[in-house]
This record gives sequence, C-alpha cells and structure tokens, in this order.
Amino acid sequence: MSRSNVQPQPRPAPMAHRRPTRFGPRRCAGWLLLYALIVVYSSLVLGPLGFHFVPRDPAGAWHAFLATRFFDTGSDQRPDWIANLLMMVPFGLLVTGTFGAARGLGARLLGTAFALLVSLVFVLAVKYAQLFFPPRTVSLNYIIAQSLGATLGVGLFHPLRAAMRRLVATTDETSRLRLVLDAAILGFVAFALFPFDVALSPRDIAHRFIT
Repeated sequence: MSRSNVQPQPRPAPMAHRRPTRFGPRRCAGWLLLYALIVVYSSLVLGPLGFHFVPRDPAGAWHAFLATRFFDTGSDQRPDWIANLLMMVPFGLLVTGTFGAARGLGARLLGTAFALLVSLVFVLAVKYAQLFFPPRTVSLNYIIAQSLGATLGVGLFHPLRAAMRRLVATTDETSRLRLVLDAAILGFVAFALFPFDVALSPRDIAHRFIT
C-alpha cells in the first residue's frame, strides 16, 4: 500500500476547559474574615453611642457573663430575635466552607464539627465583648438566636454545595432554569415574611387571637 492512499485520521477537537467554579476554602476564609469584621462592628460599634468602650475587670465581666439571663419577651421583640438568628447563617456557611470542605468523608465531618465549634465560640466571644460596650444588651435570647443561626449555616453548607454543583454540571437549560426559579421562589417567600414576626409561645398565639 502506497503512502498516497493512507488518509490522515482527523484529530478529535479539543474539549473546552471549564473555569473552576468551586468556592474553595481560601476564598471562603477571605469572605469569613470580612464577615466576621462586619459582625464585630455591628455588635460593638454600630449604634447611637458609637464606639463606647468602658473598661472593667475581666474577671468580674466573666462572672457577669456566666450570670446572663433569659428574658421572656413579647412578640414585638421577635423580629430582632430572628434578625440575630439570620445574621449568623452566612457566618456558619463561610466557616464550614473554610474548615469543612475536605474531600474525604471523615475529614469533612471533622472539619464540619470544628466549624460548628468555631461558630459557637465566636458568638460567645462577641457577646462577652459586648459587656465592655454599654448599653449593649447581652442576654441568653440573643446567644441562643445567634447560635441557632450559626448552626443552621453549618448544616446548610453541604446541601447547598451539592445543589450548586448540580446546577453547574447540568447541561439541560430547562432543569437549570427550574432550579433557579425554585431558589427565587424561596427567596421571595422569605422576603414576604420579613420581618418574621412569628409567634413562638402558646401565650403569644392566644394574645394574637384576642387582639
């Protein structure tokens, strides 16, 4: 067979390289630092008095912190309670993205547990610091609300990450649009319920029926 009869085989077209879309630990760490600074600023500085630091004995402040009380507030305080809860959801998401995004299941579980610990320690540290910035309110109500928000963020990270991966990986425009619309509907419902003035006790429910 002569060389002239040999037809060159066409080379396969090179596959398009997708840009990485993963929200990696380093990027999460950067956003986590920024969001932590925002939380600290809003908790210690933002207010009518601005930066109002009052020195006090750290040991005495610690004893006062251990004696933090729970206040049975009315429904007018529910929006503030829910706002404190929601404020820490992004923090929980970002801290889990920083420490709990490992590949292995064991490392992922360990990192997620560590992220939850970091979140709860951060909440307690900020609340303790507020004792040095009167008239900031430190109560178990806000500690519980922010701890629940951080825990919710930690728990939502991996389901949201899996949903985003499906959204990026799918090539069906209809399926992708459906996922986006579902997220938009959830966001609209959350916005419509704002400021989340919900009843959390039987007495509060009875009071609403009376009024």
